[in-house]
Amino acid sequence: MAAIAGVCTQFFFGLIRVMVFYAFYSATNDKVPLTYSQAVTYIWMGQAMFSMIPWNGDSEVQNLIRTGNVSYELLRPINLYNHWLCRAFAFKYCSYYSPGRTYLYNNFIFITKGL
Repeated sequence: MAAIAGVCTQFFFGLIRVMVFYAFYSATNDKVPLTYSQAVTYIWMGQAMFSMIPWNGDSEVQNLIRTGNVSYELLRPINLYNHWLCRAFAFKYCSYYSPGRTYLYNNFIFITKGL
């Protein structure tokens, strides 16, 4: 349920931003650095990538550091940086994948409909 609420919130604020940019682009006759379709693409790409921002770290790694058990992890014959980086990337990608597709699909609709 929280994922659906997050998608709806991101979609709502994406629509607000698209409407604000539409108002700015329709009110000016000056040369603008981005076309309207590029601005809309930028907005939806930003909305899609919002979940990739590392607001918090891996809770398991934080717990290992807090309790001091990270010393046991350092004894393992693996590269911990790559291991933890892959875990963090996989976690962020999984949280991005479902909503991200929705935002990019919305971008496609806005561009093809000319909104």
